[in-house]
Amino acid sequence: MSISHTDAYPAVRLAGACGIASAVLLLATPALPAPDGITHTLWLLGWLLLLGFFAGIATLTRGTGDRTAWLSPAISAAAAVLVSVHLINVGIEYTANHLSKASPAHEPLHEVGSALFTLGMLPFGVAVVASAAVGLAGRVLPRWRALAGFVAGLTALVNGTMLGSEAAWGFLLAIIWVFTGGIVLTIRGTSTVTAPQMATAG
Repeated sequence: MSISHTDAYPAVRLAGACGIASAVLLLATPALPAPDGITHTLWLLGWLLLLGFFAGIATLTRGTGDRTAWLSPAISAAAAVLVSVHLINVGIEYTANHLSKASPAHEPLHEVGSALFTLGMLPFGVAVVASAAVGLAGRVLPRWRALAGFVAGLTALVNGTMLGSEAAWGFLLAIIWVFTGGIVLTIRGTSTVTAPQMATAG
C-alpha cells in the first residue's frame, strides 16, 4: 500500500500520535512522584495507547499485496495479547502494593508481576517486528527505521525469555522505537496530506 491513499492519512497520523503518547507515558510514569492509583492509571493508559499505535499500523497492510496481508492479524493479535498481559499485571501489582509486606502473598504477587512484565516482551517483540515489516513493505517508514524495528523487536523477544531477570533493555529499545516511529508516522501523515492540498490549490 502506498501512503498516498486518502484513507491512510488519518490512520497514519493517529497511529503516530498514539505511539508518541504511549512511549512518553510508559517511560515517564514509573518515575512520577504520585499515588499508586494515578501512576497505575497512567501506566495502563500508556498500554492502551500502544494498542492504538499497532492497530493503526495494522490498517496500513491494506493494498500491500498478499505477501504482507497476513501481517495485519499478526500485529493485531500480538498487540491484543500484549495489552491483556499488562492489564492483568497492573491489577496484580496494584494488589501487591496494597498488601502488608508481612502478608504471605506480598512477595509472590510481585514475582508474578515481574514475570508477566518479562513475558509481555514476547508479544511486544512480535508486534514490533511485524510493524517494521509493514513499514518497509508499504514504504511508510524509512528503511533504517524499519531495520531498527527488526533489531528492537528481536531484542524484546530475547529479553522476553529471560524470566527471573530484571533486565528490561528489550522493553526500552521497543518503546524508543515506538516513540521515534510515532514521530515519523505523524510527520509523514501530515506532509502527505498537505502536498495534495497544495497541488490542488495551485
